[in-house]
Amino acid sequence: MRRRRFQKGSLQLRKHADRRVWVVLYYDQKSERRYHTLGWASEMNKGQADEKRQEFMREINGGARTTGAIRPPTVAEFLDQVYLPFYLGKWKESTAGTSENRLRHHIEKELGALRLQDLTLSPLQQFLERKAAAGLSFSMVDHLRWDLSSIFEMAVSEKVIAVNPTSALYTPKTAKRSESQAMSADQVELALGGVEYREQVILRLAIFAGMRPGELLAIQREHVRPDASVIEIR
Repeated sequence: MRRRRFQKGSLQLRKHADRRVWVVLYYDQKSERRYHTLGWASEMNKGQADEKRQEFMREINGGARTTGAIRPPTVAEFLDQVYLPFYLGKWKESTAGTSENRLRHHIEKELGALRLQDLTLSPLQQFLERKAAAGLSFSMVDHLRWDLSSIFEMAVSEKVIAVNPTSALYTPKTAKRSESQAMSADQVELALGGVEYREQVILRLAIFAGMRPGELLAIQREHVRPDASVIEIR
């Protein structure tokens, strides 16, 4: 019996007579394009329609509306069809670029062909151990551990798998930790003495207040109290 792949379904607005309706497009057992009406656009917003899409597609992927066997999704399919479309709409542009690159280069490249339901704690921990042994930094391996936890947590919430195998994952102690570097007092004085007043203010806020570049560049006049004693950004 032919096994069908995991589907996310495509949420779309269509016109029916003189009214618009939310529909979800998907493929049936014969790989033919079908659509299912979710409801009138005047009676539900996009978020509500998307919830109905998810509910319907859960049935299509593993429930009452199918008679054929459903092939469980691979890691790559879940990333492409569910995880990344959701988070790319949530992440800031800078976060999206680094996160997607990390997911593609490490997780999809090595685990992409494996089915989500076949991955248990042991092989996932071994994946992190291999990354640590390959010389990746502690921070990078820790990010990969978080990525795996996030992926499998979403897979559970989408009812793709029953149990999250990542709850006991840990970042290997063998992962390379970079040595932290700090400026000496003389170096701070040298840096402050080598720039104009505006840059001195930026350097002081970065060095002594720990503000990040994005925070520094976002400061507006209204964020600074009249006596210049406090910078407050909400």
